[in-house]
Amino acid sequence: MSRSNRLRDDRQKLLTLLRRDGLRLATPERPLFKPDGRAVDWWLDTLRVTLTPEGACLAGRCLLRLLERFDGRQLATGGTIGIPLLQACVALSGGRYRGLIVRKELKPYGTRLWIEGPVDTAEPVVLVDDSLVSGFAMDAARRRLEAAGLRVEGGVVLVRFGWADGFARFRSMGYHMEYLFDVWEDAIAPTPAPDAVPPNPTRTPAGLAAGGPAIPAGLTPPEAARRACAAVLAEGRLPGPPECLDQPYDSAGGAWVSLRDRAEPRRRYARAGFWRFPEEGDPADPAADLVAAAVRVALELPPGREGLDLLDRSGVGVTFFSRLKPCTLGELDNRRYGIVVRSRERPHRMGGALPGMPGIAGEWAQFEHARATNAGLLPAEPWQLFRHSLVKVVEPDVAWPPGGVPAAATDPGWNRTPDGSFPGRRPVEGGDGAAWPRLASAWAGFLSRVVGAAGAVPSGYHPFQDRFDPALDAAGTARLAWSLARHAGRVSAGGLGDQVRRIIRPLVTGLRRIPGDGLRWAEPSHGSTISAHAWLLLALCHLPSEEPGAGLIPDLEAALWGTLDRHGRIVDNRMAEDGVEVEEDVGGLVLLALAYAACAGHSAWDRARWLTAFRFYRHRFRYAGSVRPMPGLMQAFSVGARAAADEEVAAAAHEVAARALSCLSRRTGEFFTGDPAGPPTVRTALCLEGLGAVVDLAVELGQGLLIRKYRRAVDAGCRLLDRLTIQGTDGGRLPGLLRASGGVRDGRGLSRVDIAGVGHCLSTAEWVLASLQNQSVLSPSLE
Repeated sequence: MSRSNRLRDDRQKLLTLLRRDGLRLATPERPLFKPDGRAVDWWLDTLRVTLTPEGACLAGRCLLRLLERFDGRQLATGGTIGIPLLQACVALSGGRYRGLIVRKELKPYGTRLWIEGPVDTAEPVVLVDDSLVSGFAMDAARRRLEAAGLRVEGGVVLVRFGWADGFARFRSMGYHMEYLFDVWEDAIAPTPAPDAVPPNPTRTPAGLAAGGPAIPAGLTPPEAARRACAAVLAEGRLPGPPECLDQPYDSAGGAWVSLRDRAEPRRRYARAGFWRFPEEGDPADPAADLVAAAVRVALELPPGREGLDLLDRSGVGVTFFSRLKPCTLGELDNRRYGIVVRSRERPHRMGGALPGMPGIAGEWAQFEHARATNAGLLPAEPWQLFRHSLVKVVEPDVAWPPGGVPAAATDPGWNRTPDGSFPGRRPVEGGDGAAWPRLASAWAGFLSRVVGAAGAVPSGYHPFQDRFDPALDAAGTARLAWSLARHAGRVSAGGLGDQVRRIIRPLVTGLRRIPGDGLRWAEPSHGSTISAHAWLLLALCHLPSEEPGAGLIPDLEAALWGTLDRHGRIVDNRMAEDGVEVEEDVGGLVLLALAYAACAGHSAWDRARWLTAFRFYRHRFRYAGSVRPMPGLMQAFSVGARAAADEEVAAAAHEVAARALSCLSRRTGEFFTGDPAGPPTVRTALCLEGLGAVVDLAVELGQGLLIRKYRRAVDAGCRLLDRLTIQGTDGGRLPGLLRASGGVRDGRGLSRVDIAGVGHCLSTAEWVLASLQNQSVLSPSLE
């Protein structure tokens, strides 16, 4: 029997045992109670199963399959009920796992330990329990373990009681959670779930008797909807649908009806309808679908004469949706498509958003409006996304508010500012990377011109005022030096190399070796010290070994290795006695710098420690839900795969890249990530920078299909950046075109240049060009 068939067979046998022996029903003679003392009708007593030889073996084998998805080999449980499961997993694992028991109360004798068993503080812990309801007991064990210095990776449970309570709470905290059964979905419970609703509540029957008047054929949708509403309000019966409407319509994805005040159209009295999802097999019938939506609207109005009077005062609008097409974030287009977001865990939770609605600017805002505002999904709740086209038909004598309808699919004018100063310029098309050398030269030229005499680099530039913003901090300055150093080494530009040295020199001279305390800045620096050390190390890797700054490389490596705790987490040991975890995007940066230095031939490489940190941050990416670390992780994993010679790391780089590609707009080339850090161009350039590194990795590994996919994506981004780059044709109103040329504006409708963003653009180009020119991960050293 195959492993998959064996698991399926074991799971079914265990489910039968739980239903037969684990389910207890309350009787007058033997009542059942919740922990708070309230009586209940039934109780799941898993010990009646897991304390039997057959039940223990079945549960252990099934949970071991779930545990294969975790890194940790240390299991823990809190309390008594999970002990049989813990013991079964340890005994059947062939020595892979060890077990810990977390006490609920400390015994006043014996070892007087909160945690019993062979504790290994360097090994991740996976919690094991029989069930998860509120999660308070499991959370108490988690807190006790973490207080003892262990890293809790997540948990597995035999039975979860729905998603939205304890399970969702652990997922929202970034823990990896798995379950074998759901008490409701697997029909273990003898009663429906407390919040049980149909999978698509927008299609629940109206509860009215049939026999209402038939709607005449050939009416316009608003006329037919008005008559259907009037029939429901007047007679309380379901009207018969018309044989046809005035013309064909597409209602494959559903239909909605709105009532708005004729005198004040922005005042909406009612809106209702339904969505038809792809798995629902009934065929679309626009006439019947319209009547179904109109009936739902009528039920939102006051009954009888009051409702009829309100209907008379209202204008009617009808919207038909085409088929709901599953899509990614990158396939959204707020100008043309409406969307529906539905929970994967609670399918009855769903919400939609129409295109071009007032106050909803862009695709990410449209998505969040549907997901959070209308569907009410929790932050970590997994979702399905659908898009649809639509047709809205309104009564001709009503001044219906604009918005909520598709706009013409015209060019959005990416490179125009509000005053029209930049002419409409089309970028060079094509997928062969032809534009990258030209743009890289322009971006590098811009950066070299804005460097001050003392090496300071401003944070921004306003081309219409020919004015600079205050200087970047040490981390931002070193980051720019790294991008410029790679470009200067690749094109063998000695003059540009001198600019790189000018930027690096004050950073190098500003560091002091403090005996017993590592490196310190001579003057307090704004921003993250860890980030500054990492970016400076990356830049110094391109200096010839005889130059003075290169002598700092061992100290910088030691400082960065010193930020890794035993779990692989990056902590700032200067912030508190036990260290404070750094911002989520710094982890990828430190991993990148250490792997990059290893590829450059420096000797401080510790493969085992790096892989421990890699697994920690891969776990964070998978389960914490944030997209902010994506760019740094793509670069770190792409370089680390070569430094560690590890296929698992390479696979993780492609895993992160796949998530990034799902956020890439096919229409514009920008990334929809919702990351509030920085202007739109910076967010897009950051993601492109990460993708560029993965392109380089795919080329080295000879992964042809992935190479083509990634290059299409970065070329789409290239076309966007080309539109936003200030070039010679943009100089009509600029006081200093020579200085501004090569700057990349913050986004459409914006003129400011974020200078760090230009550095990200240049870094992207260097990754892509390295892959096109078959160079190593490191460009040549500066001349």
